[in-house]
Amino acid sequence: RIFRHTLLLLLEIAFFCLLTVFISSVAFAQVVINELHPAPSSGNEWFELKNVGTASADLSTWSVSDSAATLNPSPTFTNRIINPGEYAVFELSNKLNNTGDKLILYAPSSVVIDQFEYSSSQSDVSWARSPDATGSFALQPPSRGVSNFAPSPTPAPLATPSTSVSPSPGSSPTPTPNPSPTPQP
Repeated sequence: RIFRHTLLLLLEIAFFCLLTVFISSVAFAQVVINELHPAPSSGNEWFELKNVGTASADLSTWSVSDSAATLNPSPTFTNRIINPGEYAVFELSNKLNNTGDKLILYAPSSVVIDQFEYSSSQSDVSWARSPDATGSFALQPPSRGVSNFAPSPTPAPLATPSTSVSPSPGSSPTPTPNPSPTPQP
């Protein structure tokens, strides 16, 4: 009876330890789709991931798909670890549709981590988050493996003060003195 109780206690402790390790790595490793380049004029299509968390993310068992199905061949995530703040770029060969598609990032057990859907693309222009890693997607010049470009702020129109003076009724104009001639030697 004591053996059984001790065994159950050890199993509970082991389960708790494994659960704690799993939850801490999931809670602090946050990987997002940061940029997608579906229509390059030369070379392969590519997408960029960024780890915005505080722990490294091991992508060995992760996968991606487009709107049709799992990309085959899938980008090689084997032995790929993304450290906090790091970018990782993966190339695809004619997998993304220029007229619109969807990229979905999966963790193990087919858990959707992030996804982005676009309705069209332009040659040599990327869909990128702005601000980097947190904002919504917008068409921008490609910034493969580095921080995305921040949009330029739109200048606000400035108010122009009015300088016209209207005469008030009943007031008489103030005479302007005539200039006196400058004496000459």
